[in-house]
Amino acid sequence: LKVLGVKIGLGSSSKNAEQILSKLGLLDAFDTIVDGNPYIDASKPAAWSKLKAAKAFLNAYDYVFYLDMDVVIMNMNIELQKFIALAPDANLLLTSDANGINTGLMFLKAAPWTSSFLETAWAQDHLALHETSKDGIAYPFEYEQRAVHFMWATDIWTNRGLPIYPDYENVRRNVAIFP
Repeated sequence: LKVLGVKIGLGSSSKNAEQILSKLGLLDAFDTIVDGNPYIDASKPAAWSKLKAAKAFLNAYDYVFYLDMDVVIMNMNIELQKFIALAPDANLLLTSDANGINTGLMFLKAAPWTSSFLETAWAQDHLALHETSKDGIAYPFEYEQRAVHFMWATDIWTNRGLPIYPDYENVRRNVAIFP
């Protein structure tokens, strides 16, 4: 993406991020690597803080690339910029697996919509601080994944009879999902 003039910052809570990216041959893909630890907010489980950390850097870069420390990259031959090229109008690019949408790897475009999405996802305290809905229905997943499933109104979410986010259609228009 640097070749295209796109600036990408990487946020990580791993002290070994630079070493890992170097071994993977990905270190040069990023303009900077940011220590995410100062963005951890103790009011919710730590994983939720990726939303706040990503938002903090949206205006400094064209995209923020977030990668959980337990992500496994299966094909090193696919360049990251290909995902952006496949969905140039998307404000948020996510991956999916057998359980649906996954927030372990995200491209977040610097855009007002993305900032608002992150704020709204963070504000879902009922999903962060409780294991069940008001009706006693168990929430699937843990942490911020719940907020994204809620806001997308995924099948996994709706099939349980959980409440649907009122603006889910707008979320679907702005998010691209990759397998």
